[in-house]
Amino acid sequence: MDKNINGSKGPANQLGSFSIETSEDTVMRYKPVDSTNISEVRGEAEKTDIVVLKISGTIDLLTASEFQQYAMDYITKGFKYLLLDFTKLDFIDSMGLSTVLMLYQKLLESGGRMLIINPKPSIMVVLKITKVNQKILVFGTIDEAKAHIADDGQKR
Repeated sequence: MDKNINGSKGPANQLGSFSIETSEDTVMRYKPVDSTNISEVRGEAEKTDIVVLKISGTIDLLTASEFQQYAMDYITKGFKYLLLDFTKLDFIDSMGLSTVLMLYQKLLESGGRMLIINPKPSIMVVLKITKVNQKILVFGTIDEAKAHIADDGQKR
């Protein structure tokens, strides 16, 4: 179980809250005023140059800048592959998409790649309508994405 914003065990289900977590500690907490966003980002950095960000809740106008700062920390640390696990992502708005595309561009400039993992059907519709899925590859599982990275590395 994840720790929620109160530090108690269980899902983070407070309205108007957002926490960014790594596997061990809460890195950042955000509680917007008059919001119903529930978001959590968990980062799992591997011993390679791959980081998996497991995102739940929403990436929107109120949460996008915190998400951007968190993801940029990994990019500036030299991680080349950013895997965004959207399994538990419930909603993404235009600001969230813009943030994802900005991070994608930063990774490209540094020789890296971004991959999206297992978006819900409603999120996949948004990715298709906006044609984000034509820029950023989408995979069903983390293992499929890692296999693609391994294949891509062998071709270079």
